Amino acid sequence: MTLLLRAIVLLAAVLGTEGVVFAVLQKNLAAGTYPVESDSIGLPLFTSAYVLLVFSALVAVSFLYASRSRWLARLSIVALAVAALLAILYGLTWADSDHWPIAISFCVLAFAMPLVATVASHRISARRAL
Repeated sequence: MTLLLRAIVLLAAVLGTEGVVFAVLQKNLAAGTYPVESDSIGLPLFTSAYVLLVFSALVAVSFLYASRSRWLARLSIVALAVAALLAILYGLTWADSDHWPIAISFCVLAFAMPLVATVASHRISARRAL
Protein backbone atom coordinates (compact mmCIF):
# COMPACT_ATOMS: atom_id res chain seq x y z
CA MET A 1 0.00 0.00 0.00
CA THR A 2 1.25 3.44 -0.76
CA LEU A 3 1.64 6.02 1.95
CA LEU A 4 -1.20 8.14 0.56
CA LEU A 5 -3.61 5.21 0.53
CA ARG A 6 -2.65 4.27 4.09
CA ALA A 7 -3.19 7.89 5.18
CA ILE A 8 -6.63 7.93 3.55
CA VAL A 9 -7.59 4.66 5.27
CA LEU A 10 -6.36 6.03 8.61
CA LEU A 11 -8.32 9.27 8.18
CA ALA A 12 -11.49 7.42 7.15
CA ALA A 13 -11.22 5.02 10.10
CA VAL A 14 -10.64 7.81 12.62
CA LEU A 15 -13.46 9.97 11.24
CA GLY A 16 -15.77 6.96 11.14
CA THR A 17 -15.01 6.13 14.76
CA GLU A 18 -15.61 9.72 15.87
CA GLY A 19 -18.84 9.69 13.86
CA VAL A 20 -20.00 6.60 15.74
CA VAL A 21 -19.18 8.30 19.07
CA PHE A 22 -21.17 11.39 18.08
CA ALA A 23 -24.16 9.42 16.77
CA VAL A 24 -24.41 7.16 19.82
CA LEU A 25 -24.08 10.04 22.28
CA GLN A 26 -26.70 12.08 20.40
CA LYS A 27 -29.09 9.12 20.29
CA ASN A 28 -28.65 8.44 23.98
CA LEU A 29 -29.12 12.12 24.82
CA ALA A 30 -32.33 12.27 22.80
CA ALA A 31 -33.58 9.05 24.40
CA GLY A 32 -33.05 10.46 27.90
CA THR A 33 -30.39 7.93 28.86
CA TYR A 34 -28.33 10.57 30.63
CA PRO A 35 -29.70 12.38 33.70
CA VAL A 36 -30.66 16.02 33.23
CA GLU A 37 -28.24 17.22 35.90
CA SER A 38 -25.25 15.38 34.38
CA ASP A 39 -22.44 17.04 32.47
CA SER A 40 -22.75 17.70 28.78
CA ILE A 41 -21.83 15.15 26.16
CA GLY A 42 -19.06 17.47 25.00
CA LEU A 43 -16.56 15.99 27.44
CA PRO A 44 -16.75 12.44 26.02
CA LEU A 45 -16.70 13.83 22.48
CA PHE A 46 -13.53 15.83 23.05
CA THR A 47 -11.91 13.05 25.05
CA SER A 48 -12.48 10.56 22.25
CA ALA A 49 -11.25 13.12 19.72
CA TYR A 50 -8.07 13.56 21.77
CA VAL A 51 -7.56 9.79 22.03
CA LEU A 52 -8.07 9.47 18.28
CA LEU A 53 -5.58 12.28 17.68
CA VAL A 54 -2.94 10.50 19.76
CA PHE A 55 -3.82 7.23 17.99
CA SER A 56 -3.41 8.91 14.60
CA ALA A 57 -0.05 10.38 15.55
CA LEU A 58 1.26 7.00 16.68
CA VAL A 59 0.02 5.28 13.53
CA ALA A 60 1.46 8.07 11.38
CA VAL A 61 4.85 7.54 13.02
CA SER A 62 4.49 3.87 12.23
CA PHE A 63 3.61 4.53 8.59
CA LEU A 64 6.36 7.07 8.02
CA TYR A 65 9.25 5.25 9.63
CA ALA A 66 8.48 1.64 8.74
CA SER A 67 10.85 1.55 5.79
CA ARG A 68 13.73 3.47 7.37
CA SER A 69 16.67 2.17 9.31
CA ARG A 70 16.43 -0.80 11.67
CA TRP A 71 15.80 1.15 14.89
CA LEU A 72 13.19 3.36 13.22
CA ALA A 73 11.44 0.27 11.87
CA ARG A 74 11.39 -1.13 15.40
CA LEU A 75 10.06 2.20 16.67
CA SER A 76 7.28 1.99 14.10
CA ILE A 77 6.25 -1.43 15.41
CA VAL A 78 6.21 -0.13 18.98
CA ALA A 79 4.19 2.95 17.93
CA LEU A 80 1.65 0.77 16.13
CA ALA A 81 1.36 -1.57 19.12
CA VAL A 82 0.86 1.35 21.52
CA ALA A 83 -1.76 2.84 19.19
CA ALA A 84 -3.66 -0.44 19.00
CA LEU A 85 -3.47 -0.90 22.76
CA LEU A 86 -4.71 2.65 23.31
CA ALA A 87 -7.69 2.10 21.03
CA ILE A 88 -8.59 -1.23 22.63
CA LEU A 89 -8.33 0.10 26.18
CA TYR A 90 -10.32 3.23 25.36
CA GLY A 91 -12.90 1.08 23.59
CA LEU A 92 -13.22 -1.08 26.69
CA THR A 93 -14.04 2.02 28.75
CA TRP A 94 -17.17 2.38 26.62
CA ALA A 95 -18.22 -1.26 27.01
CA ASP A 96 -21.64 -1.01 28.60
CA SER A 97 -25.18 -1.55 27.35
CA ASP A 98 -25.74 2.03 26.17
CA HIS A 99 -22.42 2.55 24.42
CA TRP A 100 -21.48 -0.81 22.88
CA PRO A 101 -21.27 0.57 19.29
CA ILE A 102 -18.55 2.95 20.46
CA ALA A 103 -16.62 0.10 22.07
CA ILE A 104 -16.90 -1.98 18.92
CA SER A 105 -15.80 0.90 16.69
CA PHE A 106 -12.64 1.49 18.74
CA CYS A 107 -11.80 -2.21 18.77
CA VAL A 108 -12.36 -2.47 15.00
CA LEU A 109 -10.11 0.56 14.59
CA ALA A 110 -7.41 -1.11 16.68
CA PHE A 111 -7.56 -4.37 14.76
CA ALA A 112 -7.77 -2.72 11.33
CA MET A 113 -4.67 -0.54 11.58
CA PRO A 114 -2.09 -3.35 11.75
CA LEU A 115 -3.67 -4.79 8.61
CA VAL A 116 -2.85 -1.69 6.58
CA ALA A 117 0.58 -1.19 8.14
CA THR A 118 3.55 -2.37 6.18
CA VAL A 119 6.77 -2.99 8.00
CA ALA A 120 9.99 -3.70 6.17
CA SER A 121 10.94 -6.96 7.84
CA HIS A 122 14.36 -7.05 6.23
CA ARG A 123 15.22 -3.85 8.11
CA ILE A 124 14.24 -5.28 11.49
CA SER A 125 16.20 -8.49 11.41
CA ALA A 126 19.25 -8.67 13.64
CA ARG A 127 21.54 -9.84 10.87
CA ARG A 128 22.99 -7.57 8.28
CA ALA A 129 23.86 -8.70 4.81
CA LEU A 130 27.59 -9.03 4.30
